[in-house]
Amino acid sequence: MQVRSRSRNNYSNISRLRLRIIVSLLLLCALQSLLQYKPKSQNHGGVENGSKFNLIYLPSLLLASLRTLSLNLGGGKCQWTAPDYTPNATKQIFKTLVAGFPGGSKRSVITQIEALAGVSAVDEWPRQSIKENQPFMKTNYPHHEGYWTWGDSMQQVILVLRNPRYALIEYHDVLYDIDYANNARDAYARSENLYLNRAPIGDFLEWRDKRTAYEIAWWGWFIDYWMEGGIMRDIMTHKLTTQEHFIRQAQPGPYTEGGEAFQNMVGDAVVPPTIDIHCALDMASGCLPVSIISVDRLLDPVKGYAENAVLAAAIEGKTGFNVIEEEARDCIWEEVVIRRKGSRTMRDRIGDEAAYAFNFEMYGLMIQELSRLKSKYSAPEWDDVLVAQQLLELLDDYILDITSDIIQG
Repeated sequence: MQVRSRSRNNYSNISRLRLRIIVSLLLLCALQSLLQYKPKSQNHGGVENGSKFNLIYLPSLLLASLRTLSLNLGGGKCQWTAPDYTPNATKQIFKTLVAGFPGGSKRSVITQIEALAGVSAVDEWPRQSIKENQPFMKTNYPHHEGYWTWGDSMQQVILVLRNPRYALIEYHDVLYDIDYANNARDAYARSENLYLNRAPIGDFLEWRDKRTAYEIAWWGWFIDYWMEGGIMRDIMTHKLTTQEHFIRQAQPGPYTEGGEAFQNMVGDAVVPPTIDIHCALDMASGCLPVSIISVDRLLDPVKGYAENAVLAAAIEGKTGFNVIEEEARDCIWEEVVIRRKGSRTMRDRIGDEAAYAFNFEMYGLMIQELSRLKSKYSAPEWDDVLVAQQLLELLDDYILDITSDIIQG
């Protein structure tokens, strides 16, 4: 009996020792991850700009370091955790391009993706700082604020849309944030100013009066590019164009936006539908989006849950990462949208967006462009294209919303 007792005691001591070793190793791993954890922007959970840690938030960060995917706690409950900012350089990962017009708040969509999948996303610029082997990248391409910097690494496209009535205001706010920088280096140098304040109303009105007509054309042209899988068109007339002229349009100004470039480089020549060389050679599955995500719906307190489900479906089942279980996705949406977890976004700006508006003529131009797109994608050849049906629903929403602005005067 004494021998058995000693054996049991020895076994118990060994078990305790093993447990202590395991716990110690886990804590060491967690501490190492915490020391390396440097968020790029404000984190509403208590970490700001990678500087000092909020000790109250430390337990959550410890959990995040052990499992970067947000936690499904069961019963519709969850715990948001920060995404993994250190990609595995050799792991096979399916990659998704998140494309949207500047000011369309791709950041809001990316923040939701990071919470669903537990991995961080990167920008298309500056080129020298792009991290390899991360599954999500956001881009403004083919807008002149965008660059095709990812070569042939992307495997699908998600198109992000926002009502132009709000997208143009946010686009100007971003330009103000970066002091109207006209190159990627200067813009990136001022990126810490993003999403803090709204631009002075006087600055907005000056930009609005000069740029609105052009930007509405850019907004519709951007949608056509992705919906048509990269077919190249003139910005202002939407006529088919050549690769040479298409590239020249990346330099906005009177020569291109006034039509002189198109006349000199294309003129009356008959141009067949031609796909941008990037979509033809660098995207194996083509540039047609697999889904359209509406920022307006994603951030809506009623429609947001359903739009989050659409977003999750577009990235679920892909190689190299997991999406949190379906029962926790409504909770994840609430963590990001309601409780503001994750990166700083346009919703953190100080100032009343409602104070920024357009005049009757400008709203009329928006309705005209939305109606053009609606007519185009209502044609029979688009009947069986899922993203075309998604687009038509959103266009109807935008027309109704802007018409309401016109009526209210």
